[in-house]
Amino acid sequence: MRGIFSLDKNGQDFLPSLAWSVARITRTDGEKEEDAARDVEQGRSLVSSTRISCLLALLALSAPVALGACGDTRRREAGHLALAVQRYRTADNPKKPGLADELSAVPCSDPDVCSAKATCVKTASATAKALRKKSEVEQVFVQLDGGRLSREDPRLEVLMKTLDEAEALLEEGQDGLFACDEGMRALSRKAGLR
Repeated sequence: MRGIFSLDKNGQDFLPSLAWSVARITRTDGEKEEDAARDVEQGRSLVSSTRISCLLALLALSAPVALGACGDTRRREAGHLALAVQRYRTADNPKKPGLADELSAVPCSDPDVCSAKATCVKTASATAKALRKKSEVEQVFVQLDGGRLSREDPRLEVLMKTLDEAEALLEEGQDGLFACDEGMRALSRKAGLR
């Protein structure tokens, strides 16, 4: 049986050399020294079973770590997204537009994370736009109440339309909350959060 790992550096068959090296373990120290000198003279490699055991243990331990790296990325990104969604959802309305921008800036490379993010960003963006429009309208109404703006001002009609748009966007944001919650629950299960 010759494979790519069965030859030593001199091109000799490695497996008989390996078996011979393992058999030498049971010999006395004096015999081992003679065998080591003979190995060097004959160009055989010196391989101990301890080295082979260590190599196999290292390979066995490194494989799960390498394979688990994909899950770590999903888990890390899902954690960042969950934190951003929680901060957005628990914030007061004046802070939500800025937190919606932060939510949309959360990086994602995992398809499951990106899917949940897209769902939540859609609802957060609609709500953020609505809150910004509402804030603009409120500022004009403050001017109206202060007497700095007349009730016949043509900008009031535009503001009423803006207020209607804000209301429609708020409804869109509210309608998307369930989809965002479901996406985050599914992502939490897949990523192993909580």
